[in-house]
Amino acid sequence: MNQSLFKRILYATDMSDNAVVAAHYAMRLAHDNKAHLTIVNVATDMVEEMSMNMRYDLASHCDKGFLDTINQDAIDKNRKALLDRIHTVYTEIKNTIPDCEVEPEVSIRVGNAAEQIVLETETDHSDLIVVGARGHSLLDEILVGSVARGVVKRSHVPVMTIPLANM
Repeated sequence: MNQSLFKRILYATDMSDNAVVAAHYAMRLAHDNKAHLTIVNVATDMVEEMSMNMRYDLASHCDKGFLDTINQDAIDKNRKALLDRIHTVYTEIKNTIPDCEVEPEVSIRVGNAAEQIVLETETDHSDLIVVGARGHSLLDEILVGSVARGVVKRSHVPVMTIPLANM
């Protein structure tokens, strides 16, 4: 009896050029296990980013509704480009897997990448996370990429980290 090891796979990605390596693994695992595939991308919290760059806590001095609008506008502007990129990459990969019927669901979240990926896993009831690992420094390379490391540390399900080539 051939029972699938995984039923729901979550692929966490920034959709950079070198993240395509991990996308191949996620797609192939979903196909081979006849599993549902969810792709999650975590956008930067623009308010938090601006606060860090300005060294000024915007959240404590501005209306929450206004700040939420800033974040939502940034997501909306990037959503189409992200969805187009995901569609292009997955069409290319799907064409390399005979009889592939995987049609991924896409989720876009805002905030701390590792935290949001783990939250998506819980929401999606995923039983495996696939994430690329890319170090930005020698220390990061030794310890695995910072987002991947955070996901491994927080996750209650197995995490497959795929080393990504530095481009």
